Amino acid sequence: MKRLSQFAFVVFLLLPTHAFSQKLIEYVSMNSPIAVAVNPVTNMVYAANYNNGTVSVMDGSTNEVVATIPVGPMPFSLAVNPVTNLIYVSNTGSPQGTGMSIMTIDGSSNSVVATLPMTKSYPGFIAVNALTNTVYFTLVDGSVFVVALDASSNRIVAKVQVKGRGCCRGMALNDATSRLYLAIEDPFNLTSYVAVMNTATNTLVGKITPPGLEFVGAIAVDPVLNRLYASDGVLSELFVIDGANDSVIATLPYFSDSMAVNETNHVIAVASDNLTFIDGRTDEVVGGQVAYPVCSCRINLGAGVGNHFYAGYDNFLNSNATGALGVYSGPPSQ
Repeated sequence: MKRLSQFAFVVFLLLPTHAFSQKLIEYVSMNSPIAVAVNPVTNMVYAANYNNGTVSVMDGSTNEVVATIPVGPMPFSLAVNPVTNLIYVSNTGSPQGTGMSIMTIDGSSNSVVATLPMTKSYPGFIAVNALTNTVYFTLVDGSVFVVALDASSNRIVAKVQVKGRGCCRGMALNDATSRLYLAIEDPFNLTSYVAVMNTATNTLVGKITPPGLEFVGAIAVDPVLNRLYASDGVLSELFVIDGANDSVIATLPYFSDSMAVNETNHVIAVASDNLTFIDGRTDEVVGGQVAYPVCSCRINLGAGVGNHFYAGYDNFLNSNATGALGVYSGPPSQ
C-alpha cells in the first residue's frame, strides 16, 4: 500500500488555553480513511476509503456519516473547493493497472459528476486553488509530473515534469504566492528535496534542500505566514522554511507522516509519536499532546472547523481490517 503524507489546514476557536484541553471526542467507523478534507463553508467532512473505493461524507456538526459515495479503485487523496462545493478525488487504480482517474463530486448531491481517466500513470496527491478554480495533482509513471486542470472545463492545461526518476511523498499549495511545493524522493541516488513550482506560469522555479536533509516526508504550508513545513523521517526533524527566500529559519525535533496547518491562528498539528500542536508564530509547542490509539495504521490528519480536527486511521480495528476517523478538539494558539 502506498505511503501517505497528507496535508490540510486546521481551524480552532480562539479560546483561552486554560478553558479546555485537547482531547479525543469520538471515533467514527469508516472503512479505511486514508485522506481527509473538509468544506469549511458547509462543515462537511470527506474521507477517502482506500480499501473499498468509496468516499465517506460526515456532517461535522453531528459527526454522523450522511453518505457513502462509490468512486474509483484505491482513492488516495482529496481536495475541496469551498467556493464551488466540489470535491476532487484521485483514484490510484486497481492492482491490475486499471481505473486510474480524477473524479469530481458535487457536494450538494453527493454524486460523481465528472471523471477524467488516466492511462499508464498513477494520480497521487491533489490540491485545488479556489481563487483560480484550478486543480493540481501528481502523476507518477517512473517519472514525477504535476498536472494543472481547469476545473471549469475539466480540461488539462499543463503538465510539468518535476523529476525524471523518483517519487512524490507530499504536496502543499500556497495559492497566495502561487507556489506549489512537492516532497521528492530519488531512491536511485538516495537524495531528497522539496521542488518549487510557480503555478502562475506552471514552471519549476526552485529546489529546497535543508542542511543535512535525509528524507523529506510530510509537507504543509501556512499561506498567511508564508511558511513551509517539511519533516525529515531519518533525522526526526521538522524544518520551518521561509517561503519568501526558501531558507530554513528553524529546526524542531519532530517527524511526521502527516501535518495540518491552521492558517487563521497558525497552529500546526503534527502526527509524531503523539498528536502535537505547535504555534507557528513562535515555533513552540502549545498545550499538551494527545496519544494515539493502539493500532497498526497510518495517521492521516485532515481539516477541521471550529476547534475540531480529524485523524484518519486506515486500519483501526485489526481483526476485520476496518478503519475509523478520530474526531478531536485541539488547543488555540496563544
